[in-house]
Amino acid sequence: MRHLFSIGLTFGLAISAISLLASCSLPDVGVEGNPCNDKGFCRKGLVCSPQQLCVKPADLPNEGGGTGKDSGHGNDKDTGHPADAGSDAGGDTGPMEDGGTDTGTDAGSDGGTDGGDPCVTSNPCQIAPDPECIDGTTLRSYQAAGSCVNGECINRPYDDTTCTFGCTVDRCDGPGSDGGTDAGNQDAGADTGDLDADIDAGTADTGSIDAGCLTEVDGVYCARMGFNCSENTGTDNCGNTRTNVNCGTCPNPQTCGAVLPGICGCAPNCTGKCGGDDQCGGTCSDNCVAPETCGGGGTQDMCGCVPPACPVCGPSPTGKGGDMCDVPAGPFWMGCNIAVDSECQSSENPYHQVTVPAFKIDKYAVTTIEYKACVDATVCPFAFNGGGCNQGIAGKEDHPINCINWTSARAYCWWAGKRLPSESEWEKATRGFDGRKYPWGNDSLDCDHAVWNGAACGNSGTATVGSKPKGVSPYGMLDAVGNVVNWVQDNTHPDYNGAPTNGSAWLDNPEGGNRVVRGAGFYINTTHRLRASSRNNNDQANAYDISGFRCAK
Repeated sequence: MRHLFSIGLTFGLAISAISLLASCSLPDVGVEGNPCNDKGFCRKGLVCSPQQLCVKPADLPNEGGGTGKDSGHGNDKDTGHPADAGSDAGGDTGPMEDGGTDTGTDAGSDGGTDGGDPCVTSNPCQIAPDPECIDGTTLRSYQAAGSCVNGECINRPYDDTTCTFGCTVDRCDGPGSDGGTDAGNQDAGADTGDLDADIDAGTADTGSIDAGCLTEVDGVYCARMGFNCSENTGTDNCGNTRTNVNCGTCPNPQTCGAVLPGICGCAPNCTGKCGGDDQCGGTCSDNCVAPETCGGGGTQDMCGCVPPACPVCGPSPTGKGGDMCDVPAGPFWMGCNIAVDSECQSSENPYHQVTVPAFKIDKYAVTTIEYKACVDATVCPFAFNGGGCNQGIAGKEDHPINCINWTSARAYCWWAGKRLPSESEWEKATRGFDGRKYPWGNDSLDCDHAVWNGAACGNSGTATVGSKPKGVSPYGMLDAVGNVVNWVQDNTHPDYNGAPTNGSAWLDNPEGGNRVVRGAGFYINTTHRLRASSRNNNDQANAYDISGFRCAK
């Protein structure tokens, strides 16, 4: 593809005369009848003939190329040099001393070689010459005339310009076109009688050799900048600001600017993955930390551990409350895992790793009959009743206690020699190491896995604890989602930025009155509320018919 560049150069040629030197001695050559000197010059009053001999002007045949004619008959004496072609190549066709008046006009063109004395005003030594190309790359522009010393021109001041595309004759070359117009006349002077006094009074070229710097087309701009995809703003080679430039599109999976502005590239994305496609044609590295292995938790390309084949659950070590399950020490992934979950909420971000010490957690939510024991011990207050509350309702002894606030839940756990779990402990016990979507894995939610009111399950109240064995968690916990929600220790925060990563509860100082609740209640009918990473909160003094809890130790 060819592209147009343009470089603007303007040559203004000014021709000026320099004062005569006081004296300039020449060797004997140049006298009448003798050879001209090596420059083709003769003594004053003589001219150099075509045979290179110095002769009087009258003896020289007329070789002028101009159109002027001397028609006068007076005493007009031509004090110049008729054959001086350096300044006047036209030539005066009238007699030098005819006594008349020279009324002709010299319309010839300068361009010959001065055969006169090198110290006269019309001699090239006394006139700044045209620019010339030096070594094919440098344009030399003379600023003034030189000095005549022993017939030689010396000390001509000049400026050199490096031509980007080289030079020829008297100007810089360039791929652009000459936008200038020659508005001068090469020889506009009038013949005043003295042939050598005719000076070019015109202007050589008032235009520009080039039309100036042209704004680049998009293709040239993109190539020069090295861009191969969209780049909205930039500066071209003339300093002009370019906008909305489209340098191309990127092949999938590359995107524009993923690595460098204006360049196609691909930034690998292996968030939460230990294998598989990095979305740039590569493979994610295995970055799992022991005891986790890649895919060990049952999800491909995700770090995790295989829980015990038979979860370790047994009677409460305190002798109060129901069975408790062991949760081993180690790291797990907390928050929403976008690799398996399309229902992520902002409060569940960022997905992050938490290392939790070993602990135990109740296998079931605390039941109505278990809570009654604490009330009978005059430690726990009565739970709210009526409107779907289970306290004191016959036949619901093995249902979870509900209509309970955070303060009453904490009192029961203290009485039982336990405590409320931290939010990270509850989530690890619910989903294990591998970042699964539900306690039972990534299979879809239905009525066999949880007590909820979606999928036409028709639940209008709580159910006996442990009635959905298919919903068991990796460590044996049942009803983690569904039936009733679970109070935990933590204060409420909008997301996990700044959360502890050691398994402890995230508490304000002083502690606030709003607490996190996890899991979902029996009347919930939206699937996103029953995910293992789902979070909610409530005022610690409030109690609802889906408010329940379980303890940890």
